[in-house]
Amino acid sequence: VISLNIFAIFCGASSVAWSAQCELIQISMCRYMPYNMTRMPNLLHHSTQENAILAIEQFEVLVQTRCSEYLLFFLCSLYAPICTVEFQSEAIPPCKSVCEKARQGCEPLMNRFNVSWPKILDCTDLPLYDRGVCVTPEAIVSEGKADRPVAEQPLSSSRRICRCGRSPQLRRKAYAEKKYDYAIRAKVVSTEIIGELTLTNLFIIQVVKQSIVAISAGREMLLWSNTTCACPKLNTGQEYAILGHEDSINNRLLYIQGSLATHWQNKLPGRIMKWEKRLQQKEK
Repeated sequence: VISLNIFAIFCGASSVAWSAQCELIQISMCRYMPYNMTRMPNLLHHSTQENAILAIEQFEVLVQTRCSEYLLFFLCSLYAPICTVEFQSEAIPPCKSVCEKARQGCEPLMNRFNVSWPKILDCTDLPLYDRGVCVTPEAIVSEGKADRPVAEQPLSSSRRICRCGRSPQLRRKAYAEKKYDYAIRAKVVSTEIIGELTLTNLFIIQVVKQSIVAISAGREMLLWSNTTCACPKLNTGQEYAILGHEDSINNRLLYIQGSLATHWQNKLPGRIMKWEKRLQQKEK
């Protein structure tokens, strides 16, 4: 394994070789890596960072769960490998142990949602720490190390303070502006905080509106929030009218900023359908 002093590498590499092979990391998920230069093609054969950005985005939600403190380093070392001109001409892979620790922490959570560990992240062919050239978080000494965020363990819900303001009212103007993808009547079964995410399990009672993501009455479904303080607050056992947007690529209902939840009233479906007709008429 190699131990790298990033500052020394940056200063020691010739300007010609540096400009020809290295480029600043543009992938936002990797902006806190202990190095700031990468090279393309990467270890997954993406020829540009633009292509790498599109590919790594599929793991953004998994990173937000904080299922493993090694996951982000592992992903970034594949999609934005460190550029070390003085060491070798090929991109340096992560060590096998980094992959295995990321998989060990995250695969059980993925399996809960019927998702398998991706084949492109297979650990089998990665080099061992003491038998090949590879990188681990501990092997990189960076001058900017103090600026890196420290991996945090998920906090229990009892330690979180979440204050939501007054719930917004369901008005025609706001409904038209928000362009909601779904409107449902649902009962909150449970709420779980995983890392930086809140997952709310709902029992769907009535579907007033849906778009691409299929919603069926009489079944349970998850709402995904990219925060540990999802507002308006949804209390377990309570019944709500919930309006929000969807993530059609990952087939998920989102409960994020701009979503709306209010206690159910029988007149709401008729009101929403009337607003929908008006919006459709305006679009013609």
